[in-house]
Amino acid sequence: MAGWRGWLGRIGGRQRDNGATLNGRQRDNSTPNGAPNGAANGAPNGAPNGAPNGAASSRNRRQRKALGEGVWLRIVTRNERALDRFHQVLDRAPAGPTQNALIEAGNRLVDVHEGLFAICLYGQEVAPSEGFHVPPGPGGVGLLLHRRASALPTLVAQAAEAALLTSTALARGDDADAETSLAAVLRTVERTEEGLAEARQARAA
Repeated sequence: MAGWRGWLGRIGGRQRDNGATLNGRQRDNSTPNGAPNGAANGAPNGAPNGAPNGAASSRNRRQRKALGEGVWLRIVTRNERALDRFHQVLDRAPAGPTQNALIEAGNRLVDVHEGLFAICLYGQEVAPSEGFHVPPGPGGVGLLLHRRASALPTLVAQAAEAALLTSTALARGDDADAETSLAAVLRTVERTEEGLAEARQARAA
C-alpha cells in the first residue's frame, strides 16, 4: 500500500504521516498523540509533525526566495494550496482500496509539484518577476512557460474536488459513485502529468 509522500518535507519544509508506508515512514490513520482537529504530533493549528503553523525549513525558505515575489512564486503557492486540499481529503477518506488509489494519485501529484517547482525556479532565472507582470524572457520563453505552468494548479484543484466526491461517496456506501469519481481523479492526475511534460518541453525549447 503506497503512502502519501511528505511532499512539504521535500518542498515546503513539512512532513505528512497519515498512514501506509512510503520512504520508510509508517502510516497511522488515527489522530497522533491525541492532537485535536487532526493536528499531527500535537502541532498547533493542524501543522504536521510539530511544524508551527506550517513554517518552512531554512532550506525551503532559500528555495522560495529564489522564486522571487512575482508570478512564479504565485504558481507554486497555488499548487501547494491545491495539494493541501487533496491531502485534507485523504485525511478523511475511509480506509480501503479506493483510499489507497487516492494516496497513489496524491503521490503522483507530489511528483508533478516537484517538477513544477523546478520549472518555476527556471522561469524566475530566465524571466524574473517581482510583480503581476509576466516577463516575456528570451524569445518569449517566459510567456510560454507561464501559460503552461499556471494551468497545473487548476488541474490539481480539480483532482482534489474529484477526490472529495470520491471520499463522500465512500462514506455513504455508494461504491458505484465512488468508482466513477475515482476515475475522474485519475484522469485529472494524468492530465496534470501531461501538462507538466508540456511545460518541460517549453523549457527545453
